[in-house]
Amino acid sequence: MYHIAASTTHILTMTASADDEYVQLLAELSQYNMLLEQLQSTLAEGFINLGRANFHNKDSLRGRYGADYYDESFTGLFTAAIDKDNHVSKVAIPEPVQESSDEKSGAAKDDEKTTRQRKDKSVKSKEKPKNKDPIMMFAAGFSVPSSLRESQRNFKSSTAVMFDLINCRSDILKRIEQLKAE
Repeated sequence: MYHIAASTTHILTMTASADDEYVQLLAELSQYNMLLEQLQSTLAEGFINLGRANFHNKDSLRGRYGADYYDESFTGLFTAAIDKDNHVSKVAIPEPVQESSDEKSGAAKDDEKTTRQRKDKSVKSKEKPKNKDPIMMFAAGFSVPSSLRESQRNFKSSTAVMFDLINCRSDILKRIEQLKAE
Protein backbone atom coordinates (compact mmCIF):
# COMPACT_ATOMS: atom_id res chain seq x y z
CA MET A 1 0.00 0.00 0.00
CA TYR A 2 2.84 2.35 0.84
CA HIS A 3 4.47 1.69 -2.53
CA ILE A 4 1.32 2.79 -4.38
CA ALA A 5 0.99 5.99 -2.32
CA ALA A 6 4.64 6.93 -2.95
CA SER A 7 4.35 6.40 -6.69
CA THR A 8 1.07 8.37 -6.74
CA THR A 9 2.78 11.28 -4.98
CA HIS A 10 5.63 11.13 -7.49
CA ILE A 11 3.15 11.18 -10.39
CA LEU A 12 1.30 14.12 -8.84
CA THR A 13 4.52 16.14 -8.52
CA MET A 14 5.47 15.23 -12.10
CA THR A 15 2.09 16.34 -13.39
CA ALA A 16 2.27 19.56 -11.38
CA SER A 17 5.58 20.48 -13.02
CA ALA A 18 4.25 19.41 -16.41
CA ASP A 19 1.14 21.49 -15.76
CA ASP A 20 3.36 24.50 -15.11
CA GLU A 21 5.07 23.90 -18.44
CA TYR A 22 1.70 23.71 -20.21
CA VAL A 23 0.52 26.87 -18.44
CA GLN A 24 3.66 28.67 -19.65
CA LEU A 25 3.02 27.34 -23.16
CA LEU A 26 -0.54 28.66 -23.04
CA ALA A 27 0.74 32.05 -21.85
CA GLU A 28 3.19 32.18 -24.77
CA LEU A 29 0.42 31.16 -27.19
CA SER A 30 -1.75 33.93 -25.78
CA GLN A 31 1.06 36.44 -26.25
CA TYR A 32 1.58 35.17 -29.82
CA ASN A 33 -2.11 35.65 -30.55
CA MET A 34 -2.00 39.19 -29.11
CA LEU A 35 1.04 40.02 -31.24
CA LEU A 36 -0.72 38.69 -34.35
CA GLU A 37 -3.70 40.93 -33.65
CA GLN A 38 -1.39 43.90 -33.06
CA LEU A 39 0.45 43.22 -36.33
CA GLN A 40 -2.83 42.92 -38.19
CA SER A 41 -4.08 46.24 -36.84
CA THR A 42 -0.85 48.17 -37.53
CA LEU A 43 -0.60 46.81 -41.08
CA ALA A 44 -4.29 47.52 -41.71
CA GLU A 45 -3.89 51.10 -40.45
CA GLY A 46 -0.79 51.49 -42.62
CA PHE A 47 -2.59 50.35 -45.75
CA ILE A 48 -5.64 52.49 -44.95
CA ASN A 49 -3.41 55.55 -44.57
CA LEU A 50 -1.59 54.64 -47.78
CA GLY A 51 -4.95 54.48 -49.55
CA ARG A 52 -5.83 57.90 -48.17
CA ALA A 53 -2.52 59.30 -49.40
CA ASN A 54 -3.14 57.82 -52.85
CA PHE A 55 -6.61 59.40 -52.87
CA HIS A 56 -5.11 62.82 -52.12
CA ASN A 57 -2.45 62.23 -54.80
CA LYS A 58 -4.88 61.09 -57.52
CA ASP A 59 -4.45 64.25 -59.63
CA SER A 60 -0.67 64.07 -59.59
CA LEU A 61 1.28 63.39 -62.77
CA ARG A 62 3.16 60.50 -61.20
CA GLY A 63 0.06 58.74 -59.93
CA ARG A 64 -0.17 56.52 -56.88
CA TYR A 65 2.42 56.02 -54.17
CA GLY A 66 3.95 52.61 -54.60
CA ALA A 67 6.74 50.66 -56.28
CA ASP A 68 6.42 52.61 -59.53
CA TYR A 69 6.66 55.93 -57.70
CA TYR A 70 9.89 55.70 -55.75
CA ASP A 71 13.35 55.97 -57.23
CA GLU A 72 15.02 53.03 -55.43
CA SER A 73 17.87 55.20 -54.13
CA PHE A 74 16.99 54.41 -50.53
CA THR A 75 18.72 51.31 -49.21
CA GLY A 76 17.30 51.00 -45.70
CA LEU A 77 18.25 51.89 -42.16
CA PHE A 78 18.42 48.48 -40.49
CA THR A 79 18.63 44.76 -41.07
CA ALA A 80 17.54 41.77 -39.07
CA ALA A 81 20.09 39.63 -37.23
CA ILE A 82 19.45 36.10 -35.97
CA ASP A 83 21.42 34.89 -32.96
CA LYS A 84 22.25 31.32 -31.95
CA ASP A 85 18.94 30.95 -30.09
CA ASN A 86 17.03 31.89 -33.28
CA HIS A 87 15.99 35.23 -31.81
CA VAL A 88 15.68 38.05 -34.31
CA SER A 89 16.86 41.55 -33.49
CA LYS A 90 17.07 44.83 -35.35
CA VAL A 91 20.57 45.94 -36.32
CA ALA A 92 21.26 49.44 -37.62
CA ILE A 93 23.22 49.64 -40.83
CA PRO A 94 26.37 51.68 -40.18
CA GLU A 95 26.72 54.80 -42.27
CA PRO A 96 29.67 54.81 -44.67
CA VAL A 97 32.54 56.91 -43.40
CA GLN A 98 33.22 59.82 -45.71
CA GLU A 99 36.50 61.67 -45.55
CA SER A 100 35.84 65.34 -45.11
CA SER A 101 38.01 68.05 -46.62
CA ASP A 102 39.37 68.89 -43.14
CA GLU A 103 40.81 65.40 -42.61
CA LYS A 104 43.29 65.45 -45.48
CA SER A 105 46.96 64.73 -44.94
CA GLY A 106 49.34 67.48 -43.86
CA ALA A 107 51.24 67.57 -47.18
CA ALA A 108 48.05 67.96 -49.13
CA LYS A 109 47.00 70.78 -46.82
CA ASP A 110 50.29 72.61 -47.42
CA ASP A 111 49.91 72.30 -51.20
CA GLU A 112 46.38 73.59 -51.03
CA LYS A 113 47.32 76.50 -48.77
CA THR A 114 48.94 78.47 -51.60
CA THR A 115 45.97 77.80 -53.81
CA ARG A 116 43.56 78.79 -51.09
CA GLN A 117 45.36 82.08 -50.51
CA ARG A 118 44.41 83.07 -54.02
CA LYS A 119 40.80 82.12 -53.49
CA ASP A 120 38.26 83.58 -51.16
CA LYS A 121 38.84 82.14 -47.70
CA SER A 122 35.17 82.12 -46.82
CA VAL A 123 34.26 79.61 -49.53
CA LYS A 124 34.22 76.13 -48.08
CA SER A 125 32.89 72.92 -49.43
CA LYS A 126 29.73 72.14 -47.58
CA GLU A 127 28.73 68.53 -47.49
CA LYS A 128 25.05 67.98 -47.04
CA PRO A 129 24.25 65.01 -44.86
CA LYS A 130 22.26 62.39 -46.66
CA ASN A 131 18.70 62.36 -45.52
CA LYS A 132 17.88 58.90 -44.28
CA ASP A 133 14.11 59.36 -44.34
CA PRO A 134 12.70 57.47 -47.34
CA ILE A 135 9.62 59.69 -47.45
CA MET A 136 11.84 62.47 -48.78
CA MET A 137 11.93 60.79 -52.20
CA PHE A 138 8.26 61.74 -52.63
CA ALA A 139 8.23 65.38 -53.77
CA ALA A 140 11.28 66.10 -51.59
CA GLY A 141 9.10 65.64 -48.52
CA PHE A 142 7.51 69.07 -48.79
CA SER A 143 4.14 68.19 -50.26
CA VAL A 144 3.75 64.72 -48.82
CA PRO A 145 0.30 64.18 -47.32
CA SER A 146 0.12 63.58 -43.58
CA SER A 147 -1.62 60.27 -44.25
CA LEU A 148 1.52 59.06 -46.06
CA ARG A 149 3.62 60.03 -43.03
CA GLU A 150 1.20 58.16 -40.76
CA SER A 151 1.37 55.16 -43.09
CA GLN A 152 5.16 55.20 -42.81
CA ARG A 153 4.91 55.38 -39.01
CA ASN A 154 2.48 52.42 -38.97
CA PHE A 155 4.73 50.27 -41.14
CA LYS A 156 7.82 51.18 -39.10
CA SER A 157 6.08 50.19 -35.87
CA SER A 158 4.98 46.91 -37.43
CA THR A 159 8.61 45.83 -37.89
CA ALA A 160 9.15 45.76 -34.12
CA VAL A 161 5.97 43.71 -33.74
CA MET A 162 7.21 41.30 -36.42
CA PHE A 163 10.47 40.77 -34.55
CA ASP A 164 8.56 40.11 -31.31
CA LEU A 165 6.26 37.72 -33.16
CA ILE A 166 9.15 35.74 -34.64
CA ASN A 167 10.88 35.54 -31.24
CA CYS A 168 7.67 34.43 -29.54
CA ARG A 169 7.13 31.73 -32.18
CA SER A 170 10.68 30.50 -31.66
CA ASP A 171 10.09 30.27 -27.89
CA ILE A 172 6.83 28.38 -28.44
CA LEU A 173 8.51 25.85 -30.72
CA LYS A 174 11.30 25.31 -28.15
CA ARG A 175 8.76 24.76 -25.38
CA ILE A 176 6.81 22.27 -27.51
CA GLU A 177 10.01 20.34 -28.22
CA GLN A 178 10.77 20.26 -24.48
CA LEU A 179 7.29 18.95 -23.72
CA LYS A 180 7.59 16.27 -26.39
CA ALA A 181 10.91 15.15 -24.91
CA GLU A 182 9.39 14.61 -21.45
